[in-house]
Amino acid sequence: MFKRKKERTITEQINKKLKGDMQKNALDFIAFMKENDILPDKPDGNCYSCNDAFVCVLCVYPDGKKIGWSIFIGSYDCALCREENQAYPIDDELKAFAWSHVSTCGHFSSGGKHCGCGGQPGKSIKLFGREFHNICTSILCIRNAEGVELEKAKRLAIVWKQSNGG
Repeated sequence: MFKRKKERTITEQINKKLKGDMQKNALDFIAFMKENDILPDKPDGNCYSCNDAFVCVLCVYPDGKKIGWSIFIGSYDCALCREENQAYPIDDELKAFAWSHVSTCGHFSSGGKHCGCGGQPGKSIKLFGREFHNICTSILCIRNAEGVELEKAKRLAIVWKQSNGG
């Protein structure tokens, strides 16, 4: 009889797989999510999705030479991508940050790399009034956030939660 491997909590994943500032920043983001009721609750390998409105997915990835963590925010059907919400009230600096982290689907990249999202090809979306094409199923990807980027990622998570009725 096989023993089923116990799923680690996201905090256990972070403590086991990340070190130093990366670990500190990822744990800080987890604490922020708990304080704001955006709790990671659905483990899927090294990824944890947060609430049914898909505010964010947090992934820890120590594979080979690539070690780190990512915050994925939003999906194709998120409220902020609907036409009626293109003028959602956020400042220009946060819009620019979001736009700079829009996640292009790797299925059709010049290097032929597969991003692993399962959506082929990526879709077109409109986000805060700007159009993007070939976008991955997770609209935003913020890798190894620290300092100002981490604070902006937190602000975006709140915007996403609020726009989805959270």
